[in-house]
Amino acid sequence: MKKLLVILFGLVAIGVGIFLLVTGNSMKKRCTAEAVGTVVEVIEEREESADPDTVSITYTYYPVIEYTAGDKTLTQKYSTGYGNRNKFKVGDKIEILYDPSKPEDYLIKNDKSSNLIGIAFIAVGAVVTVIGIVKRNFV
Repeated sequence: MKKLLVILFGLVAIGVGIFLLVTGNSMKKRCTAEAVGTVVEVIEEREESADPDTVSITYTYYPVIEYTAGDKTLTQKYSTGYGNRNKFKVGDKIEILYDPSKPEDYLIKNDKSSNLIGIAFIAVGAVVTVIGIVKRNFV
């Protein structure tokens, strides 16, 4: 039973990775208009571990970018967060690509983070699946 759960977990991780790659590539295809945005804020989100025995705090930083799309000025938090506090600073100019039919959907030009996350899920899922298939007994 444990073996089946491990294999199932691995396959789910692979599925999530494929989903992230497909949706990311779909967004890249739709975002064809270019603009230069300005970082107007960097939002810090703090997350604490749920385990009371282990104190673990992580921070994720999300740039808020203001850009002009057609005749509209939009200010939006970027959907991808970064672990590096200094990745973006208020006032930075950022090249973005946005969807002309839905300008609130945008990407930072040359940002590969969504692909890396998808690939990481696929890699971890593949390793876990192989371990689940090869390993005879689990503790």
